[in-house]
Amino acid sequence: MNDIIHTARAYGLQTGFQPIISIKRKTVIGFEALTRGLAGNGQAPVTYEALHEMAEKQERLGFFDSACQYSALQEWHAYRALFPEALLFINFDVALINSDLGDTRNLSL
Repeated sequence: MNDIIHTARAYGLQTGFQPIISIKRKTVIGFEALTRGLAGNGQAPVTYEALHEMAEKQERLGFFDSACQYSALQEWHAYRALFPEALLFINFDVALINSDLGDTRNLSL
């Protein structure tokens, strides 16, 4: 778990939440977690794609993916309090599902 937390901090990960709206209900039903990074002491935003490419080159893709999930779960607390019935939608790299790099079973809060 410490490797995942370290990776999240190293990439300057921050997660925002995009509302998912039910047209039928005309209400917010959940939020999609969108994780991005910050470079240069938090001054310049870095896209997910750029971070993914960096992690892949460093052979840390599993840690990066887990760190994005960790960031989303950590920042979800504030939204969960405001929207207790809302669902959280988290994207992940499907290539990691059957690999040893994608073990995120210990990411619960």
